[in-house]
Amino acid sequence: MALKTPKVLSVKAKKNLPRTLRARSRWRVEIVNENTLSRVWSFRLTGLAARIAPLVVIAAVGSLIVVILAFTPAGRLLPGRLAPEERAMYADMAVRADSLERVVGVINNYASNIRAILNDSVTPDPTELLPAQSADSLAGASEAELRFVQQFEQKERFKLSVLTPLAADGMIFEQPFTPQAGGTAVSAIFRGTVISSQWMPEGWWSVTVQHPNDFLSVYAPLTDVYVSKGARVVAGQRIGTGSSPSLELWHAGSEIDPTQYIPD
Repeated sequence: MALKTPKVLSVKAKKNLPRTLRARSRWRVEIVNENTLSRVWSFRLTGLAARIAPLVVIAAVGSLIVVILAFTPAGRLLPGRLAPEERAMYADMAVRADSLERVVGVINNYASNIRAILNDSVTPDPTELLPAQSADSLAGASEAELRFVQQFEQKERFKLSVLTPLAADGMIFEQPFTPQAGGTAVSAIFRGTVISSQWMPEGWWSVTVQHPNDFLSVYAPLTDVYVSKGARVVAGQRIGTGSSPSLELWHAGSEIDPTQYIPD
């Protein structure tokens, strides 16, 4: 049995074939339900339609973007679309928001510090709070020491009270304020640790220093501050300036009169 050789059609013969027999490129887009594997929606593109469809989609998306940028407020976000006064307004709003965030943080820190002070949970460096002790705490005072204490009490009895740290623990507080041009220089009255350096809502600074023997000093209102929280200061160290600053002195949680502890 002889095999028949398939015939090769020419280009002209191909054009004369019926339309249904011509090879055509087809694309089909389907949406299928994964649970039932049933076809939910589909469509087919063939020939010229398959080439035009992507161009139509791109033109539609481009037209939508142009309409959104031209007729909605979103177009004002593009560079160069804002007027100079609007840019200035937005910049000012951003600065105000940042400043407000900083003020809120300062107020929260101030409130937490106040709660810590009221709850007696402030823990300064123990070495700053312990008074100097002799090597042998059971040894009694020598005759020279007793004689010195007696002479000191006789000399200073009309100047200092029994609770005054000058007489009790040998602490000598210094003057906190020194007048200068343009304001008053504020200095620490004794060595200690800064436990608070806060910007108050009223528009001025407040600095709190923890001293040995449960003493606490508060300096306010200040216009400029040179120390931050956690800083160690010594007596007479400049901590800030102010136009009319004042000093609060506290001992063991009770406010006391600074004039009875600070010499003139």
